[in-house]
Amino acid sequence: MPQAAVLPNRPVTGFTSPRLRDATTADAGKLAALWAKARPQVGLDAAALKRWLATGRAILVEDAGGCALAALRFRDEGAGWRVEPVVTDPAHRGQGFGRWLMTMLEADAIKANVAFLALDLEDPATLPYYQRLGYRAEGDAELCLRKRVGGVWQRQERG
Repeated sequence: MPQAAVLPNRPVTGFTSPRLRDATTADAGKLAALWAKARPQVGLDAAALKRWLATGRAILVEDAGGCALAALRFRDEGAGWRVEPVVTDPAHRGQGFGRWLMTMLEADAIKANVAFLALDLEDPATLPYYQRLGYRAEGDAELCLRKRVGGVWQRQERG
């Protein structure tokens, strides 16, 4: 993602649009704080997120003060990307940040000529959300999802 994207301003006095951008290793602390609030059972700390960012990528949504509101992580997997479920600060859920992140991820995947996005869920309650985004079960594994991205110009999966 070459530049930060900004949501349109909402018609509320004093509202500042959050921004979406690629995370760097300098963001590991704020990402760890977000995971601690939204998914404490995962147990990710800043050091683990720095290690992740050395081999994978993360996209984050932050407010004007630089506080992480939502994020997702992903890395290369063959001809596609392995995506982890979106993490959103519980106080900021329902504002469309997850859909925004997933839409930008798909746009990046198309630009990078990535054939598919794969996602494994732990919580069956989140399945309908990802199904609405176009993810479908891989075979019999209901919580192992996949989405083909792009159009006919992209390389086709074999086998």
